[in-house]
Amino acid sequence: MLPRERALAAGVGGPALEADGDVWRRTVQWLAEAARAAEACEDPRPLPPGDPYGPRGELTGEQPPSRALLDVLPSLLHGAELAAARLTLASLDPDPDELLPVATGEVARG
Repeated sequence: MLPRERALAAGVGGPALEADGDVWRRTVQWLAEAARAAEACEDPRPLPPGDPYGPRGELTGEQPPSRALLDVLPSLLHGAELAAARLTLASLDPDPDELLPVATGEVARG
């Protein structure tokens, strides 16, 4: 369980924060985000340059959004069976590429 207060304290953003709960709530939130993104594909206008929001949260912080997701992961996996651990990890959807160092002024977008 990842309550909103704990997620905020850890710096988690995006759908994992908005879900305010367990694997099922995070999965439903991710699916809702995917549906909104699919609808946005109908819009022929280009994306705004420098948009600071990525699929896992704000990209303007000192750490990429996936860092916070990986930081909360060990406590969520403690005592979990393998199947539950796999679902928990998938529901957070951390992107290892966000953690790669990038040149100054660039943002890793996964």
